[in-house]
Amino acid sequence: MAALRKVLLAPLVLVPTLLVLALAAYAALGFWGVPWLVRSQATAYVQEKHRDLRLGEVTFNPFTFKLTLRDAMVVERGKPLVGVRYLLADYQARSLFKGMHVLREVTLDRPYARTILAADGSLNLADLLPKTDPNAPWPKVLIEDLSIGGGRVDFTDRRMKRAPTKVFAPIAFHLRQFRTTAEGGSAQLQARSQDGEALSWQGQVSLAPVASHGRFTLTGLQAKTIEDFVGELLPFRVPAGRVDLGGDYTFS
Repeated sequence: MAALRKVLLAPLVLVPTLLVLALAAYAALGFWGVPWLVRSQATAYVQEKHRDLRLGEVTFNPFTFKLTLRDAMVVERGKPLVGVRYLLADYQARSLFKGMHVLREVTLDRPYARTILAADGSLNLADLLPKTDPNAPWPKVLIEDLSIGGGRVDFTDRRMKRAPTKVFAPIAFHLRQFRTTAEGGSAQLQARSQDGEALSWQGQVSLAPVASHGRFTLTGLQAKTIEDFVGELLPFRVPAGRVDLGGDYTFS
């Protein structure tokens, strides 16, 4: 027994054994602990906002730092409010030791939002966002590639007496080499309404400071849409027809 103990405590045996145990503990914490933490923290956060969270599979790979969520949906009074069918976030672990966090890839498949502008101009989704100091600097983040596909937004404007609703689907968005610093990044957006109206935009955007320049085209904008959403603000009626718009812009 003493001989066996002596062998087990020998450095050539003890060190590799401890390393294997540490690796196993790290893997268990990553593969099972992180998904549990994400689920519990997300559920608690949404409940604090007086909504419910439905969340499917959550996975995390502690060796590649890839996080995935499936079938995530925030529900308000039994109705879907905002969600996504599939989300992938690929974080570069080496950026922990650098001055900027790097996400190599962020993918959202079939995201959904039910967006309502209240009569006072407030947005129903605003209180889901965490409270931050507006004067605090943005954390340094680089998103190498962000893509959104198959998105849908149900938009209602209750500032208007008619409370018009418009469905935008599908929506596609692509962001490349985006930094939260002054450099910003390039982006593209494609969206259509259920009435065949189409928006195309591409340009450069930055957050610090907030600025953008680019080009947009809006085709097939129906007179009914103009009448429903801004007709009450116009001194004239737009009875019929379609409008195509396009141009370059810059703001800062």
